[in-house]
Amino acid sequence: MTCTNFEKLVSDYLFCRLSPAQLTLFYEHLSGCADCRDFLERYRRVVSLLREERHTT
Repeated sequence: MTCTNFEKLVSDYLFCRLSPAQLTLFYEHLSGCADCRDFLERYRRVVSLLREERHTT
């Protein structure tokens, strides 16, 4: 899996929409790629902030 492919799957990962095969590839890539681990953490923060914002308005 490339970093570009990984980034395209992050949203589906966070919302539990990956197939078992996709999830395996996702985790394999994640374990070996520090850049994608950072990307995933930043994406999680954005999603969390958006959820908080939605609940406070």
